[in-house]
Amino acid sequence: MRSIPFLRSGGDDVKQGDLNTLLIEPEKAIDVHTVVAFLTIAFVIVHIYMATMGETVFGYIMAMIPGREEMEQQGCSGVPPLPFG
Repeated sequence: MRSIPFLRSGGDDVKQGDLNTLLIEPEKAIDVHTVVAFLTIAFVIVHIYMATMGETVFGYIMAMIPGREEMEQQGCSGVPPLPFG
């Protein structure tokens, strides 16, 4: 099979819908498009799932709005002691 350039640049000789402007065969383009669509959907689902795994369902999402998360205080000052005392 011959390789055809994808979206050839310039010229009035290129008409809309001309299959000679494709780099790969339409069947392969459909397969690539399908794989990318499934990966995009998986990406969105995984990120929504991870965003809802906080202490509450909307804990991480609500922390994204102001840009900070409520933290529990540790000890008196919230700073751990120095290791070399």
